[in-house]
Amino acid sequence: MADRLRAMAPEFLSGPGGVTFPRVTEATGIPRATLYYYFSGKDDLLSFLAEDVMLRFLEAATAAAEGKGTVSERLERALVAAMSIGDDHPSINFSFLRVLSETGSLVPRLLDLQKVGYGPIRQLLLEGCQTGELTIADVDLLLISLFGALLLLAITELPKQGRVPPESTRAVIRVFLDGIRTRPAPRKRTPQAPASRRPPSR
Repeated sequence: MADRLRAMAPEFLSGPGGVTFPRVTEATGIPRATLYYYFSGKDDLLSFLAEDVMLRFLEAATAAAEGKGTVSERLERALVAAMSIGDDHPSINFSFLRVLSETGSLVPRLLDLQKVGYGPIRQLLLEGCQTGELTIADVDLLLISLFGALLLLAITELPKQGRVPPESTRAVIRVFLDGIRTRPAPRKRTPQAPASRRPPSR
């Protein structure tokens, strides 16, 4: 049933009037009684779809964060993979935008994501601090800023292109990385004694 809801989300999320259980039943073939057994109402169903998007995001980020590379390389790889979860399943992108516009269902899910520490992304940032590759004064504040920028990117790009281009995601990530990547301290110059002047020859 969950797979059916995910696959047919564009059918019952689109159109005027918002989401109704009769429309969900018509699109998916799932009886209304079954829907009411699992979901208390429309908002509960939208919350399920929002949570599904967040879980897919974390799964893609976790898989991509594994492997070799610097923290910066793995961080970029993880976020690009997470932002591309809808490339093979456009219904995910559609669900994301529609749920965002229907109610505040996505906001609680984003807060839940914050509570669990944004999964592998937070771990990579902490690892970068421990190894000295990154310099971050407040990891949690950085996460809020980073995910806020990526959320705005998705809201901007999905209606225009139906996807978030990887190059756009990389551009946003590199803005943050340029600010937190540790740079070598400037080398101190040893002051040199002034060259002795010879008296002018007569």
